[in-house]
Amino acid sequence: VQEFSDFLCPFCARHVAQTEPGLLEQHVKDGQVRFIFRDYPIVSLHPTAPRGHQAARCVAEQGAASFWAMHDQLFQEQAQWQSLPDPTEYLAGVAQAIGADMTAYAECMTSGRTVAAVDQDVAEAQTLGLTGTPSFRFNRTDNEAAYTLVGAQPLDAFTQWISAMAAGGEPPVEPTPAPPELPFWAKPEG
Repeated sequence: VQEFSDFLCPFCARHVAQTEPGLLEQHVKDGQVRFIFRDYPIVSLHPTAPRGHQAARCVAEQGAASFWAMHDQLFQEQAQWQSLPDPTEYLAGVAQAIGADMTAYAECMTSGRTVAAVDQDVAEAQTLGLTGTPSFRFNRTDNEAAYTLVGAQPLDAFTQWISAMAAGGEPPVEPTPAPPELPFWAKPEG
């Protein structure tokens, strides 16, 4: 499952706080599912989010544990950095607080080498037709089928999808609601 997420998206933060712990415990811990975090900062809504994604990738160069610590802090502290015109100093403070090697972090941020990786994830999300965050791309390992679940869904929705796919089926499809019926006075006979 690929999670396309924006560090400044409040719905993404809700997913990380409320749903992700259950997903990790119930589906990842036993090896049933592999979750992959993908960068999808939506600049039109969160102009400084790309810088946070670049910083998280620089920290990731120092190890997965460092990335996940940075990931968690950026989501938990959205209110502290979302309105900063330039979050560079704040992001360096988070990197330092989680124990990152600040010389390596500064060199990475200065080089700009993570910009292309973040941009590549954004381009892929757009190619897939994803327009919001969080969005989840479920990819089967036994064939090329892929399915998209959009929004900060509850754990039950993920469990239904994962169970259906693990059993060899397709994820459940939400029924399309019937269009509302016009009141009598709005119909030609009224």
